[in-house]
Amino acid sequence: MKKKLIIVSEYFYPSGRIDALLLQEISKKLSGIGHLELLVICAIELNGADELVFLQNKIIRIRSSSLNEKIIFFRILKFIILTIKLSAKLFFVTNKNDRVLITTNPAFLVPIISLLRTFKKFEYTLLVYDVFPENLLAAKIISNKGIIYKLIKIIYDWAY
Repeated sequence: MKKKLIIVSEYFYPSGRIDALLLQEISKKLSGIGHLELLVICAIELNGADELVFLQNKIIRIRSSSLNEKIIFFRILKFIILTIKLSAKLFFVTNKNDRVLITTNPAFLVPIISLLRTFKKFEYTLLVYDVFPENLLAAKIISNKGIIYKLIKIIYDWAY
């Protein structure tokens, strides 16, 4: 019986981002393993590009919102909507003992998938690009003395 590995990320091919290219290379290597069924769930549309041959019919592309990311409220809302879409799709395609590889993009995916894992009992690996909420401190978006940071930190410490 084949083991299923589901990769979940905001970014994937044909995005030129480094994290997307890394996941593309990881999936290419893993697609050659005969006892492994590979599935990718992402939020990047093809936009005229051809699908990767080695992942034909193995990529679920979630439509991303077109909200203006320059406005912080809309950016947060976009990440929440995207997290819900990615998590819901994962919920319906995953089974007990499947393996799931997620990235920290979008950041809200980390605690949701950690929570989902308690119900679905899948194996879970997190590929960390940005450590949330510490990256908010580095960007001086929030202060480490504020209640919002402390609450978010508790949630993410549990999720990590």
